[in-house]
Amino acid sequence: MPTLKYIMEEPPDMAAPSFQYNERSRALFNPNAGQWGGFSNIWFDYQRRLGEEVKKRWPHMRISSLAYMRHYDVPTFAIRTTSTS
Repeated sequence: MPTLKYIMEEPPDMAAPSFQYNERSRALFNPNAGQWGGFSNIWFDYQRRLGEEVKKRWPHMRISSLAYMRHYDVPTFAIRTTSTS
């Protein structure tokens, strides 16, 4: 079992186009969001699904990420928050 508290997850710079690999991700891409947000829905959907899996396997752990470059804008869906303690 991992003993650290945080998993840092961040895509490489300029990697956003490579994440449009299936129907789900293509549907989430927002071409109207401009330079700083087109990838936000794809990234934060991935983060949400990753967090659900991490919670099942290692409930003591948290996901850490940045709002940066092409995933700077908030997604168009709600993000569930949890305690950071």
